[in-house]
Amino acid sequence: MSQYGRFLRERRMSRRLTQRDVAAAAGIDVSYLSKIENDRLAPPASETIARIAQTLGDPPEKHLNEARKVPVTLRNSIERYPPEATEIIRALGSRAFAPSVYHQLLATLRAAGGDSVTSYNAGRERRKQRRSTTGPATSLALRATRVPDQSGQSSTAEQRSNRKPSI
Repeated sequence: MSQYGRFLRERRMSRRLTQRDVAAAAGIDVSYLSKIENDRLAPPASETIARIAQTLGDPPEKHLNEARKVPVTLRNSIERYPPEATEIIRALGSRAFAPSVYHQLLATLRAAGGDSVTSYNAGRERRKQRRSTTGPATSLALRATRVPDQSGQSSTAEQRSNRKPSI
């Protein structure tokens, strides 16, 4: 049985649900679910895994991790991330690393503010909404607001965006 198949069966049985119950609620055929649980088929598509997880009352991320699948939301929003995020994803996909490397990376991301991806996207959405609701005059005023940078010097958003990146 695959790791996901075993995990799925354990989750289903812990909820005291039959394969028929889960299959009907997730909108899949009972024989398909049986084949996944018995390792006769690879884990299904991310969208199907998410429906199964919801049926079992689990967060979809938990099932996606067990199935080694990338969430659809990540695939669809990757272009909104900074280039460094894409580089990290490519590096992780290029080869396997020791488990300690993954643990260190996760610890660093968590220390950076919990769910860094969600934080980054939430910040972008807040800025986008603020621009759309405040109008051009207020948006210009916000950009002119002086904010201390890492060195303690105060500058406006426009001045910061015109700076050359340090290498």
